[in-house]
Amino acid sequence: MFRLGYKSVIRNIQGIRYLSTKPTIGQPFKSQQELSNYLSNPQSNWSIQELLSNAGPEIISKRADGITRKTVDKMLKLSGLQANPEEYDELIQILKSQVMFIDHLHAVPELEVKAGQVGKPLGLNEIYEQIEQLEGSEDKGELENWDPLSLTNDSLNGQYIIKEGLIKNK
Repeated sequence: MFRLGYKSVIRNIQGIRYLSTKPTIGQPFKSQQELSNYLSNPQSNWSIQELLSNAGPEIISKRADGITRKTVDKMLKLSGLQANPEEYDELIQILKSQVMFIDHLHAVPELEVKAGQVGKPLGLNEIYEQIEQLEGSEDKGELENWDPLSLTNDSLNGQYIIKEGLIKNK
């Protein structure tokens, strides 16, 4: 795993969209310096390598201890890949660290989620009514006042011939 420094994150911050409809957590940063201070705080940075290198007895996984050369052979056969027998020890270590990380994620206590409020089921007519009440969004190209037949004066055998669209060809 690799770790990005906070300076490269700050350099790329201009690429982030500033308009968002999602709720935010906390106050937005007011300056580059405030963002730099936050990212340089050791509490705000972590890496998987640190987690795995500091693995205590609670993280040691029984499943990770069960990974052997036979396991690697089976995985290589299932995936259609080949490896030199010299690489098996490295592959075993990689698999063990991945399994330990997954087991660590599973060991994180889950918050108990209360059952949400269940609303009254909608009938087909109610769904049709809600669809009729929807308004088009110009951002999505949904124009309500667009009449495609207004773009044509020609018809052939009862079919209209439209020579231009909403976006005019250049």
